[in-house]
Amino acid sequence: MVEQARALFDEHGPFTTAQLVDRVPGFNALAPSELRQGQNTVRAMCDAGELVRVGTCRVPGSCKPANLYAPATVETCQATDTTASGADALAGAMHAWSGTLPESTEV
Repeated sequence: MVEQARALFDEHGPFTTAQLVDRVPGFNALAPSELRQGQNTVRAMCDAGELVRVGTCRVPGSCKPANLYAPATVETCQATDTTASGADALAGAMHAWSGTLPESTEV
C-alpha cells in the first residue's frame, strides 16, 4: 500500500483514506468493511512512520472533516527511528517525569 500512497501523492498531493483505498487493487472504497480495513491499515502505517497526517479537508456527505495523509519523507523516517532500547527510553521518560535518574537496569 506504500507504493500506491506514493503514486497517489505524486499525482494529487495529500489524500484521504478513501482515496487511497480506492487505488489499492482488490479493495472497494464503497464497501464499509473494506473502508474500515483501509482505515486500520492507514493507522498502522502512521504508527510505523510510513505515512504522516498533514491536515484535514471537508468531504461531501460527511459531517466531520477527513484526515489528509502524505508519505513520510526519508528525513521523517530517520527522525522517528530511535537507536535507544526500550529500557533506555523508559528510563528517560521516568527521569523527565519524576525529576530523578533511575538506577541502571543493566546486568
